[in-house]
Amino acid sequence: MPSRALLCVLLLATTLLAHGGTYRGPNSPPFLPPPAGVPTPTPSPTGGPNTPGPTDPSSLTSLDGWQFWWEYNKDRWLALRSTVLGPRAGTPVDGSTRGAVDDRRPSAAEIEDRVIPAIVRAFDTTDSPDVTGAGLVALAKLGRTHPSIDVPAQFRNRLGRGSLEVRETAALALGLSGLPEVFSDLVDLATDTAKGRKLAARTPIEERVRAFALYGLGLAARGTADTATKRRVFAICAPVIEARVLEDRDVTAAAVGALGVLALDPSIAEQKRLLWESLAVLEKFLARDVGRGDEVVQAHVPTAIARLLGRGASTDHVRIVDQWCEALKERRRSDAVLQSMAMGIGELALPRERGEAWLGSAELLEKLYLDGKDQALRFFVLMSIASIGGEANRAFLLRELPRGQKGTERPWLALALGVLVRGELERGGSPDAIAAALLLKTMRDIENDDVRAASAIALGLMRHGAAVEDMLRLLVKHKRRDQLAGYLCVALGMIGDATAIPTLAGVMNDAEFRPALLAQAAIGLALLDPTGAGQMLAGLLRRKDESVGRLSGIAFAFRYVGDRRAIDPLLGLLGDRDLPDLARAFVLAAVGGACDRGELPWNEPFARGVNYRAPISTISNGVTGILDIL
Repeated sequence: MPSRALLCVLLLATTLLAHGGTYRGPNSPPFLPPPAGVPTPTPSPTGGPNTPGPTDPSSLTSLDGWQFWWEYNKDRWLALRSTVLGPRAGTPVDGSTRGAVDDRRPSAAEIEDRVIPAIVRAFDTTDSPDVTGAGLVALAKLGRTHPSIDVPAQFRNRLGRGSLEVRETAALALGLSGLPEVFSDLVDLATDTAKGRKLAARTPIEERVRAFALYGLGLAARGTADTATKRRVFAICAPVIEARVLEDRDVTAAAVGALGVLALDPSIAEQKRLLWESLAVLEKFLARDVGRGDEVVQAHVPTAIARLLGRGASTDHVRIVDQWCEALKERRRSDAVLQSMAMGIGELALPRERGEAWLGSAELLEKLYLDGKDQALRFFVLMSIASIGGEANRAFLLRELPRGQKGTERPWLALALGVLVRGELERGGSPDAIAAALLLKTMRDIENDDVRAASAIALGLMRHGAAVEDMLRLLVKHKRRDQLAGYLCVALGMIGDATAIPTLAGVMNDAEFRPALLAQAAIGLALLDPTGAGQMLAGLLRRKDESVGRLSGIAFAFRYVGDRRAIDPLLGLLGDRDLPDLARAFVLAAVGGACDRGELPWNEPFARGVNYRAPISTISNGVTGILDIL
């Protein structure tokens, strides 16, 4: 009989919804499968490929696997689009950008003349909610107007008609587009004004639509340096958070999330003042007694505070870290709130070597891992230790890695050690030969896919070239075991050794109908050979096969690997009248990925450091949350 782990096969997302959300099981991040025993429905056009759950069968239906944390947080280290596509083209002397072209990025002229008209034709001539949702997101990623197409109207016209998923996606797309013309529409939707109700054709506006409008406001404010816009968003979010009665979990959580991604610059006096005001609102809400059931909303407050403040040694940093340490000692808050506080400490605190102020938090984190009863908290603590860095934390992880339980603790310890060393490298440190040797030995000796995959990712983070030979050997040997093979591909790409190119290209070619492995191999190959990866993906699109599984893997890969040479085959497929709606939606998702103006996936600011164990439907329920949309 096959092991129970094999039941968690690599699958792309599951149930298709109008805005391209996917079902991956409760609170599943990109790449993770539904729990064992859950049927496998049709993939979604804008969902991400999935990796299997942990090798330990006892944890297949839990959220304890290291993959959850990695998939939500990986984009900052991959930085794939800037790596793959290179710097943006320069601006011509006349100040225009229309003629600016570089080797791989779609030009402004191509987007204006071909891409925008094709997207609008594709979803303006069908009632398919799948095509409409995917088209709205793709159009929003471009962030452009058009001389003859009213782009803002494409979003506005979907706010009042169609399914709830289409309407909430239209609200989000207003903010994702970054177009100043639609900012007032977002305000009206979020605040449920008479104008907003007319736009939404609902009285009152549904909570989910308001929540998506709030997330959109956060994106709009993040994308501008204008302090007035950021203050306007604060003025909308603060009353929602401060309301006497928590009116709706999704709306309040969205307001918290929007504040957290404002991207305030403390070197600008007005933004520093706004930062203090935002912290005051968030801290006051976190301290309120809202009832144990609604603490799930408060669990997202430490994350928002950490995103706003970042790491530092200010009095606010010291004060907040100390407060959260006391809460962790007292354990009077819900598990979700305490987990978020532990992760938040990791984003705020400095290593103990930086002064006595940080000694208490460092000692507490170690104690929580060694003696804690909450498994999730223990694992999040490890990642906080890794994020803080420092010599004492490094020594702690080096000591604990060989002691950890193979199927549960050791993968997290390996990943944590890789994250810590990567942080030291980014701060100008030297390669860590001792940590690399221990991780390489772990990957070689422990015959457990979960341990090997996490160790490979850790070595990739460290860019340890001496691991390439062993990784290639494991990849060739286990190329049919998609979990391990996929993470080996990504790790090889992060290391950056060109000798891995032929093997990765072979894996990618063989994985055409294994969408998760296809996407992982494409990511790894793109980090080494962006031209080759883009050409292979474009070549796959030219083949006459409309398998949704195949197209789903290609669509996800284009989220990271945009290449202007893909425009022709993508638009050719969109123009095929015989193409089924589901396949057309996948192609639209690929168009949006290939032409995305952003350097990181659009929802990365909401994904980084998120407590995925605190379920808020509009953040992620595996189907219709902002982290479930490609």
